[in-house]
Amino acid sequence: MSSRSLPTRQLATVLFTDVVDSTRQLAQSGDQVWARLLDALDAVSRSEVRRRGGELVKSTGDGALMLLPSPTAAIECATALHAAAGQLGVTLRIGAHTGEVERRGLDVAGMAVHVAARLMGSAGSGETVVSATVQALASPAAETYDDRGELSLKGVPVPVHAFAIRQASPPPVASAPLPVGDDRDAVTRLLRERRYEEAAEIAPEVDAATLAEALLAAGGRVEFLDVDITLVRMLQDVLDRLPADDAVTRSRTAAKLAFELRGDPSTAQDRRDLLDLATQLAESAGDAQAASEALLATVNSLWEPTGALDRLSAAERVITLTRRTNDVDHELEARLARLHALVEVWRIHDAGLELATYARLAARLDRPELNVFVASRRGMLAQISGRYDEQARQGEIAYTNAVAAGMPDAERLRMSHLFPIERDCGTGPDLFEAGLEMLRELTGIMPGNFYEADVAWVLLTLGRRDEARTELARALPPLLTSSGYRWLFSAVLAAETTAEVGSAEACQRLYDALLPHQDLLACVGPTFGGGVGERLGLLALRLGRTDEALERLARAVGDFDEIAALPWATRARVHLASALRSAGDIEGADSRLAEAKDTARALGMARMLAQIEAEDGGR
Repeated sequence: MSSRSLPTRQLATVLFTDVVDSTRQLAQSGDQVWARLLDALDAVSRSEVRRRGGELVKSTGDGALMLLPSPTAAIECATALHAAAGQLGVTLRIGAHTGEVERRGLDVAGMAVHVAARLMGSAGSGETVVSATVQALASPAAETYDDRGELSLKGVPVPVHAFAIRQASPPPVASAPLPVGDDRDAVTRLLRERRYEEAAEIAPEVDAATLAEALLAAGGRVEFLDVDITLVRMLQDVLDRLPADDAVTRSRTAAKLAFELRGDPSTAQDRRDLLDLATQLAESAGDAQAASEALLATVNSLWEPTGALDRLSAAERVITLTRRTNDVDHELEARLARLHALVEVWRIHDAGLELATYARLAARLDRPELNVFVASRRGMLAQISGRYDEQARQGEIAYTNAVAAGMPDAERLRMSHLFPIERDCGTGPDLFEAGLEMLRELTGIMPGNFYEADVAWVLLTLGRRDEARTELARALPPLLTSSGYRWLFSAVLAAETTAEVGSAEACQRLYDALLPHQDLLACVGPTFGGGVGERLGLLALRLGRTDEALERLARAVGDFDEIAALPWATRARVHLASALRSAGDIEGADSRLAEAKDTARALGMARMLAQIEAEDGGR
């Protein structure tokens, strides 16, 4: 089973740490001493990051992944960690980058995380290497930097300008005393190293509170391609063992368990029950922060398209709680999630109002990089209505801000805005060729995101039907057996491709997979993908079920007209004309094509006009 949770996105400074020459030191010190040292380093890392308003997302064996609220806080934290490591007799290398990360329950992902990890890998012994974004935005916590120039980092599509901190000023807060571990800390180390079977053997001997804390810090599979059954069973066990009066820890454990079950689509109801329990426990404890976290876990764990209404409800409750506690970061996170859920359920006008509120809130903060989120979502709403000039303008604003902020995925963001414009208004292949190269690279960098389906769609758009058919054959097996954050978006693209070059069997299987989501719209990040119902109509037409195709495509035309999604209504009319012609209604087909031609001409949809003329010529 394969899945990805629906992430929300936030701007953060990502900090990666790693112990230098750890293998040699392990051999010299022995397992037990080394395990205690790592436990001590893990504890001080958690303490230092929390002192600066951040969080330790997960331990990585000999280091940690942390999020900090600002570049300055990250540099201060790195300085403190170097000092603490020295007291323990080890040396760290550290990397830091500020950018957009995808919040997935208790884990994070995204290109910003990847860049920070690669910068850490480029650091020398005792060094902190930061991106130019961190260096430019930080208060002068570092007295001097060594300019490392433009680094070509593996898996990062553009060079990253980097600086090494040579001398940093002392941290403003005192370091916590270094803890002394005991044998129970072995379970923490094993979980940190994802040695779950070994951890499970000693877990019953560890008290519930200690085990729960270790499990909450344990990371599941990075690519979310399966469920870690052993980890899930340990979470279930510790949830049963925790005392009833420890409501907050039980809440966090239930939320973590729900998140780890997200890899199995059959556990949707179990996840809902666990998330309800997590929220009830947090609320019973009177802990608004824990309640917000439990509700945000709902947003991130119910990634299935059928969970849109649950995510919408959870986001609204988070907004209420965070406004009460003045937790602006979580409020922004919830509002972005609510915006996307509103689009999924056809409430485009409400999504526009939510975006306006998000923009006003972001404007009050001293974080201009939030303009990237605002502009990119404004571009998406412009895409829906066919305001191509506005979409291009907002895309340029988003791209300019992303470049200024040093976001390594700025080019991908730019392409996500240009693709829809080129699809409708362009005439040449150049942009699609560039996009094809980018998508193929993403299939390797971010497996499990169904980019293969996107590649097949682009190949079809370029007229390379045989290649599209071959790529589709690779894309469909995982697409038909799993789900995830990008699943619905990639599935509707795959439906277009399959209706053109796929087999009847593939059409039927994809139809069956999409049918439960027939009333939804697809969107991912700043890109809108249209309606599921229309794609079901295309598949039905390909399968020879003309009456069903007519009904679905006519409904799609009416629904898109109602929300003023003009390009999508135009495309649906062209598809409806094909179905009418198949049914022998030539007059009706000509009428729909004439309507589509008028709208396409008014919007400047050159590529669509060419398709309509081809339809006319094929009569």
